[in-house]
Amino acid sequence: MALVAESAAFSVSGSDSECALYTAETVDEIPSASIRNLSQPQLTYISCLIRDGVSHYIDNIPRDVDFGLIVHRNCALPFTVSHRQALAFPISPKTCYFSYPLLIEEKGYGRGNAPVARLILRLLERVVRFDKLIVLNNWFITNNPSPAFSAEDLSAFVKTLTARYPKHMLIIKSVPETDPTNVISSLRACGFDLINWRICHHWRPSGPQRSKRTKQFRVDRRLLENTHLDTFYAKKMTDADAAACEKLYQSLYIGKHTPMNVRLNRRWFSLTCNSGFLDYFLIADAAKLKAFAISYLDPLGVNTGFLGYDLKDGRELGLYRMVVISTLLRSISEDKTVNLSTGVARFKELRGASPYIEYEGLYTKHLSFPARILTPFFVWAYNRFGDGVRSR
Repeated sequence: MALVAESAAFSVSGSDSECALYTAETVDEIPSASIRNLSQPQLTYISCLIRDGVSHYIDNIPRDVDFGLIVHRNCALPFTVSHRQALAFPISPKTCYFSYPLLIEEKGYGRGNAPVARLILRLLERVVRFDKLIVLNNWFITNNPSPAFSAEDLSAFVKTLTARYPKHMLIIKSVPETDPTNVISSLRACGFDLINWRICHHWRPSGPQRSKRTKQFRVDRRLLENTHLDTFYAKKMTDADAAACEKLYQSLYIGKHTPMNVRLNRRWFSLTCNSGFLDYFLIADAAKLKAFAISYLDPLGVNTGFLGYDLKDGRELGLYRMVVISTLLRSISEDKTVNLSTGVARFKELRGASPYIEYEGLYTKHLSFPARILTPFFVWAYNRFGDGVRSR
């Protein structure tokens, strides 16, 4: 009953707001043809998540997390509303800013100890609260599309959402410091604090900052060119392929890494491929799917997402190397910068990639006095001391 009552709060806005909000009750009224900053495949994906519920496609997203689309003058962004802490990255800043960095620091991953940063994070974890949360630009993929909006759009989004949810913090995800859509100045002017969430990597095929075609790049390209396995971009995904992607993904991201990652199921893989939202590069033999990598075009260039590969055969066959180089080769063919996301930094840098910061914007101007004081202090401390444990 709680979910029904909360969902009922979502409706197309009335005269008190310039924005329209669409969720399960009004999803069929989304003016898809007039929305200018999202593609039809993106809107198909969003509409399905709104209509069916996120938990239908992602197994560890709580059922009481609401998903919607906010529209202002034909500019739209998806958003989630959650009312309690959770353990999945897209809806839990506590997980992103505290639990995961501390896990990474404890495991080492080739970096030194960071006792000061660890102490500061543990102290801040006790006082900064993220229980009630609105997350704008939340697509449930590791690299969300770069958000695009004007200063007027952002002001209207903030006004509408904070009026409807006056006790919820507002976060906007996936703002690259390269700022291909020119939104950083609008975020700062509107009162957002920018947190240096993680270090991602760009690989540039041309231009003054062109990435070097390193020895490792050339070796990986030859590996892909000479493999005996079948390699191709999928036009459609069968139920069997979706099940295989689910198995490969969960083995790597959930089993090997951390249950804090979203637990994508076969319905998610089928939807994202068959809607045309994501492009799937597959590696297979006659018996089964061996590996996959997803990518898509956005204002930043070729944006990468999740991948998966057979952990038993991965090193012997070079599966990880082949799915990564497939995306670099795509960036060359389309002459677009590729975003290689976070993680395995040394591997990417050896292939010519350069690091850059990805921001998240936090908005607390409408919240209580303690929240307005503590959150900017947390952002400052994280930006100042978090390098030792920041996600890479």
